[in-house]
Amino acid sequence: MPGDPPAALYQHLVAVARTERGLTTYAEVAPLAGLSVDDPAGRAELARLLDAINAAEHAEGRPMLSAVVVLKGTLQPGKGFFECARRLGRDVAAGGDDLGFWVAEHRRVCAYWRAQTWSAIALSGSGCKMNGPLLPLHLVEVA
Repeated sequence: MPGDPPAALYQHLVAVARTERGLTTYAEVAPLAGLSVDDPAGRAELARLLDAINAAEHAEGRPMLSAVVVLKGTLQPGKGFFECARRLGRDVAAGGDDLGFWVAEHRRVCAYWRAQTWSAIALSGSGCKMNGPLLPLHLVEVA
């Protein structure tokens, strides 16, 4: 069975969501999982990892964290983001306003993570499971 999403990938996405711009590219995040977007297998594995993170976030009632990851050329997410949203039952109609959904989800995910007061976010061990929530999620509050 393929591995769970690396903690470094999850932590980076959270850190990006907390920034003013709130965007990173697939090429920037792939190395965090030991992957390259120049390799078709690497792209497929990155998509699988981001889908797993989104599913775990959805199960916890949080927005889709991969909304912060975009294609370098278009500054929009790839089609896999929207396919994942539909699989999760998110309000994206087939042939609907994908861009509008992404803009709203990006705003939601950034607002959520910017509102948190934690100084460090870490996953212990292999806590990020493919078929369950990202647990255990350890949060360290700012004093």
